[in-house]
Amino acid sequence: MKKIVLSACVACALALAGCRSTDTVYVGDTAPPYRWVQTDRDLSAFAKVVSARRDRQNDLLRVQVELKNTRRREERIVYRFVWLDEKGFEINSIQNEWQPRILGGYETVQLVGIAPSPQATDCIVKIQESVR
Repeated sequence: MKKIVLSACVACALALAGCRSTDTVYVGDTAPPYRWVQTDRDLSAFAKVVSARRDRQNDLLRVQVELKNTRRREERIVYRFVWLDEKGFEINSIQNEWQPRILGGYETVQLVGIAPSPQATDCIVKIQESVR
């Protein structure tokens, strides 16, 4: 009996893990996908990426993602910046941790990150619905 319950728990955990898939983000109808902005399917039910930009300032990579809540009620998200060096290895930073954010009804917010060092040549912004 314990084996059956354990098997059912493992199956449920695997099924839930599969639900957190990553989507390619499109801005508008004709714009190319931003592969460096990753969202989950749950986020697309209430928010959309309006714009995504990257540039260098004082030799540091800077990124900005504009996100709009498409609902009247407030929604909760979490996001993080994953900074990568020229070889694709992650650079440790406090911004690597998931940060909570509340989006007010119909609110548009800017998620802004600045690389922790000049060695950062790329960034992945991950945005998900927050589990309440």
